[in-house]
Parts: sequence; C-alpha cells; structure tokens
Amino acid sequence: MALFHFGFIFEPLCKLVSQRQSIIVDALLVVGTWLTVVLIQRSFFTSLRNIPGPLLNTFSNIPLNYNVARGRYHKYVESLHAKYGEIVRVGYNQVSVSNLGELRRILSTHDFRKGQMYEDNGIIAVNSFSATDPATSNTKRRQIGNSYSLPSVRLYEDKVLEHGVLSLMRNWNAQLDDTKRKKKALVNFYYGFHGLAFDIIGVLGFGNSFGIVSTGDTTIINQVRKALNVGILQTALPLGEYIHRLFRDMVNSRNALAENTMNTIKKRQRENAAAKASGKNDSVYVDVLQRLVNAHDPLTGEKLDDESVKAEMVIMLAAGTDTTSNTLAWAT
Repeated sequence: MALFHFGFIFEPLCKLVSQRQSIIVDALLVVGTWLTVVLIQRSFFTSLRNIPGPLLNTFSNIPLNYNVARGRYHKYVESLHAKYGEIVRVGYNQVSVSNLGELRRILSTHDFRKGQMYEDNGIIAVNSFSATDPATSNTKRRQIGNSYSLPSVRLYEDKVLEHGVLSLMRNWNAQLDDTKRKKKALVNFYYGFHGLAFDIIGVLGFGNSFGIVSTGDTTIINQVRKALNVGILQTALPLGEYIHRLFRDMVNSRNALAENTMNTIKKRQRENAAAKASGKNDSVYVDVLQRLVNAHDPLTGEKLDDESVKAEMVIMLAAGTDTTSNTLAWAT
C-alpha cells in the first residue's frame, strides 16, 4: 500500500517535470533557430557583407555599443580604420567612413540616412540635427534657417565678443595677475574655451550667460553631460529603455535640463506678450532664442512648437559646445 501510495504521488510529478523539460527544449530550439537565421541574414544576405571588419561586428552591435557606453567610440573606430581601411563595418548595420571624398558624397544626399538612434535619444524631440526623414529634415532647416543666417550672426557679434572673448580674456588676465609672484601661470585652454562656448550659447540661446568663465559654476555643463550619458545608455544598451532608469542622478539631470529649457521659452513668450500689450514689438531681443520662438517655415507658415524649440536649444548645448572648444583648443 505504501509503495502504491508513493507511486501515486510521484508519477504525476515525473510527468510534469518531463513536460516542462520538453517545453524548455522546444523553446531553446526555437531561440536557436531564430539566432541562426539572424546570424546568416546579417552575415550574408546584406549589402554590407563585403565591407571589412571584425567577425563579431558582422552580426552584432555589442562591441560598438560597449565602446560607446564607455566613451571610447572614437578610439575604437579609429583602431578599426587603422586595421581594415577607410571603410569599415563597425556593427551589423553600421559602417564608418574616413575617406574625405566619400564623406562629401554621403553628406550631400539623402540616399544615406542617419541611423534611428539619432531620434531614439530619449532626451528631446526630433530636431534639425537628429531628423532621419528627409522631408522632416528639410522642414526643420527651413524653419530655423534664419536663426543662423549670416545677417543674424552679424547681429550677435557684440554679445559673442562681450560674453565670450572679452570675458575669457578678463579671466585669463586675472589668473596671470594672481600668479605674477610665481612668475608663471597654468592656463587650461580647453576648459577656458569650453566655458566660453557655453556662455555664448547661454546668452544667445537662453537669454543670459551661464557665467561659467567668470564664476567657474559648471552646473549646466554637468547637466548636459549627464543628460547625454543617460541618452547613450537608453539607446546603446539592451533593454536600455528600462535600464537607464536605474541611474537616477543622470535621469534627474536630464529632467532638470528639459524643465529649465522650457521655463526659458515660456519666460520669453511672456516677455513678448507683455511687449506687444504695451505697443512694442519683440525686435528688442536680438538672439537665437527669439529667432527660434518666431521660427516658421517660409513655404507653409508652419511654426515650431514649444517642444521643437526646446529640442533646438538643447541640441545647441549638446552639439555646439564640445565641438567649439575642441576646435579652438586644437587650433591654439
């Protein structure tokens, strides 16, 4: 009776275990088959199959995303070009080109679109820099073209001189005066030019200088850097849409940057409304911010909405500061 009793218990359990093992095996077979098909498709049935590069890069973006997340993208790609030539496969769906002639051809046509990661940054709306659709890109450029036209840039020159060049000269002269007794001074050109770029964009795009050169306050620089980092995590890592939320400090910086930018837009709109109510116009504001608030497509009359204005302002900070400071430091 005891043996019969235990057999009555274990027999269903054995069947259940066997069924679960069968399900697991079937699932592994399905996953394995899917991976095999993906590997074959990415390796052989693609227009990129003849482009040289590491074997792993033919079917995975893991090495690329790993180096992006570590901030070593430029060094990684440079090493691949040194080994494989001017055109190299850096991922299963991505190619890097270092040939100047080919780069001109790529940038002069919409035949080679930007990758989807430009729009999936998790920071701001689609803008003139990140748009991957040609029609959207053309519309954005028509809307904001007047903001960066040569006549507009000439109107900005006095502010660029006062809040950028002269401010940095005053800062460096003060450092030299403080170190006269030591008969030498240590000046970091890159940090100086970095602060200069932020301060100029601050006064032109946000209504006021950030005061980085004069005060040394790098709050806005830290916000931008953390916002970019969380965007990279979100787009470069598997399940990045969820993983990035673990980095609360970076997420909070991104949100603060977005909120402060929108507050700047609303403040300028209120100032414009007040000026209009008093019989004045908004021409008193000669800066990029005013151009963006007023921006519209000359062909259709379509205006930039607030989210689009915010996106253009943030991209000025993200894309315009490091490039400027790096170039000036290299030239110096």
